[in-house]
Amino acid sequence: MLHIAASQTHRKGGEIRIACLLVLGVALAVLLSSCSGSVPNQILFTDSTNWQAQLVAGPYPGESAAFEPAALEDTLAQQGVEASWDGPVLSLQGQGGVEQVRRLVFGDLSSLLAPLQGGTVLTLQGAVNAGQAFNFTLESNPSSGYSWQVDPAGTRNLRQTGDPTFEAATARVGAPLRQTIPMAAETGGAAVLQLVYRRPWLEDPAGPGGEPAQLRSLDLQAPTLDMLADLSDPSPLRRVTALDGLTSQDVPAPLGLEQGDLPPALPAAYDWRTLGKVPPIRNQGSCGSCWAFATVGALESAIMIGDGVGSIDLSEQYLVSCNQDGWGCNGGGTAHDYHWWKKMGSESLAGAVPEAELPYQNSDVPCSGSYTHPYQIQGWGYAGNPGTPDTQAIKQAIYKYGPVKVSMCIGNAFQAYSGGVFNKDESSVCGGGTNHAVVLVGWDDSQGPNGVWILRNSWGVGWGEAGYMRIDRSVSGVGRYASYVIYQGTPKPYSVFIPLVTR
Repeated sequence: MLHIAASQTHRKGGEIRIACLLVLGVALAVLLSSCSGSVPNQILFTDSTNWQAQLVAGPYPGESAAFEPAALEDTLAQQGVEASWDGPVLSLQGQGGVEQVRRLVFGDLSSLLAPLQGGTVLTLQGAVNAGQAFNFTLESNPSSGYSWQVDPAGTRNLRQTGDPTFEAATARVGAPLRQTIPMAAETGGAAVLQLVYRRPWLEDPAGPGGEPAQLRSLDLQAPTLDMLADLSDPSPLRRVTALDGLTSQDVPAPLGLEQGDLPPALPAAYDWRTLGKVPPIRNQGSCGSCWAFATVGALESAIMIGDGVGSIDLSEQYLVSCNQDGWGCNGGGTAHDYHWWKKMGSESLAGAVPEAELPYQNSDVPCSGSYTHPYQIQGWGYAGNPGTPDTQAIKQAIYKYGPVKVSMCIGNAFQAYSGGVFNKDESSVCGGGTNHAVVLVGWDDSQGPNGVWILRNSWGVGWGEAGYMRIDRSVSGVGRYASYVIYQGTPKPYSVFIPLVTR
């Protein structure tokens, strides 16, 4: 039996937009057209091949209406799935078992079904043998702060036998990973496994961060529990070999800024927060858009420094929706070019877009410009070797150009951080790559055995130290692909003509 609950769209500063959503575990999420109570839904695997489901469908976030029933029925029929509609209720029947359901969710129905959209309770039921071991694999996106955790209160006749592990499917930061949780049956018979997809620091729905800890719930039933052991994306793993998932352009030599050349010796501690040049903490929600938040965060600080202004708010959604690299809530790369020279065909200029023109939607909504672009960088560069953290080069970039965007590798320990110096190395989670993008706003050589970076995250003020972390410089690859932006102030109206002609 599936249960319906509300879905949210995260906004900056904890603003929330509520809709109704129905989810097939990690793989099945159908937005409801109204929030008026609970409607019974059923998903049942009667044997190893036959399954049937009853779902309630409605408009997807950012869309005005649900899919046309006729078009959806044709799509499903091509996959050997019978479908019928009765108002908003969609009844499905197939003979391909769990594998068929997974292919539909991550294939033909992926635009209708929304995996990994916010907090979810997933309850799996089936028969087990005494001592039987299971590895439950699901899609997860640690870069958004969410991951699957076993809920002991709702679990019966099963125990967790080890820490979860992760497998990266792509080198893009912000991309989903495959999370595996090892379990074992205590006795034979019926068993229940309850998993919660949530941000671990949001235990209290009314707590800091302004978002519920969980919003949706789903029960899946099968004759044996091992049938439900793999609910991940069945498509082959994709590997991105370019640095940071980016086909990089040539970048110019660094240009001097008004703050002057570097001193003979950098200070032992430096923090742009104390100088009032860091904007408020943002909240990316469940979308894997950390790459966009880190790109925008570096520019916002550069503008505050270069123009001598107070807090500024630029649109991350512009990068998520309007980039030409196929990036979005499934990850991306360094996007400074879109604040410099790269633009969509609908845009007459490149550059950053104000948040007020294109507010954050926590989803891959279409680009519907054109927009204004009042801020444009004059270039950007990597601080040292892109693939290897270079402490001195990163310090110099922070001191001269302002906070920098960096990549790193994170796991459950990073998500659970609540304060102090973080010193757990989670590099193994990414298999040598990175999965999260953040902003470094300063450093302190006196803290910890190796000194710390002052890290600005995009998970709201309820995480860490009011949205920040002090992290040991030697762990989790923090500082990889460190990039700074070159911003020389808002151009005067008469000076805009020159770079346009030059381009």
